Amino acid sequence: MCAERYANAPHHWTRKPCGTVCPPSGVTDGRGTYGLTWRSQDQTPAVQPYERVGLSIAGLAQLSARWPAARAYADKLAGFVRVLAVEEHSLFPDPNAVADTARELDSLLSKMFLEVADTSAFTVTAQVSYRVLQREPIYLGLFDPELPTAPSTTVTLSEYLQPYIGSHNAAEYLQVVAEQTPPEPVTITMPPSSLPQTLDYLTLVLREDPNWPTERRLVAPRDLTSAAALSMGATTRDEFDSRMTSLALVLGGLHPPDYPDISREQTLTRLQRWIEEQCVADPAARQRVVAAIADVRAANHIRAGIQHTNDNANRQARAARTRLGLPQIITNYADAWDIVRSRVAAAFDVIREQTQLAAAST
Repeated sequence: MCAERYANAPHHWTRKPCGTVCPPSGVTDGRGTYGLTWRSQDQTPAVQPYERVGLSIAGLAQLSARWPAARAYADKLAGFVRVLAVEEHSLFPDPNAVADTARELDSLLSKMFLEVADTSAFTVTAQVSYRVLQREPIYLGLFDPELPTAPSTTVTLSEYLQPYIGSHNAAEYLQVVAEQTPPEPVTITMPPSSLPQTLDYLTLVLREDPNWPTERRLVAPRDLTSAAALSMGATTRDEFDSRMTSLALVLGGLHPPDYPDISREQTLTRLQRWIEEQCVADPAARQRVVAAIADVRAANHIRAGIQHTNDNANRQARAARTRLGLPQIITNYADAWDIVRSRVAAAFDVIREQTQLAAAST
């Protein structure tokens, strides 16, 4: 069984949803709908005699029960994508030079796929791997090895690889692909630039609450640079990463009441404990506060996913991006930073509102 066939491929190889092991048919990569198979001539409604038809990573994974080698190959392809994602994550842009994002694939692919073989005549070559990867929704910018103008087979590292950094096998890779469906448009309920003022207002409200420790300010930034960054925009990936770090520093510098069973570093957990125990008694109001703090915590998870490559951090970052309404692959950093600031500001405004309502009812 070869990983690609020509136009006489069976009809059941046409694009269709493939159940639980691969993403829904609505996921697109800019070249068509992603599914079990790909075609070299997607523009035509029917398979043409001259075109090539092949299996995607999803299609290979679907064949695992009949051909275990197909699963092994799919896992290796997914693992290779993760290698590229880790490589992209390790890039450190030099402001005085153009970043080198091109990588040679020949030797790496040959080494990775040399062991994929079994008695079912499952054929794997580097050229087949190039074609499969070209059709995956990861925007590798591969040169086609069959084109005479291509001097070599290289891949371009880009931010589209970021979500796959925790994908070790085909199942995990396809789960990330399934999450690439664009999120619903986010309604901006608070101006992004209002985050510092919202935090100041909440600090004032809490200091007036009789249950709040006297003279303790909720917001006392460790450094003015981080606090000032909350009012600044972000247009590049480096700026977005820097702003998210500044936000994390401000959140880590909050000063809610202390609890012996909660570490000082868990500032959001301590704030939630105080609100639940001392301030908000109504279950519905308490739930709104819990959801608001979860939104704030999601911003921290996104930042952790940027700076760490471990599986747990990346799973939490994917869930956090979904919660806040961000795409899994961020390309518009200005919009992403505005969404984060707006959602965090709205969350702290909910906490302020519920605190005031609880105080007024006593």
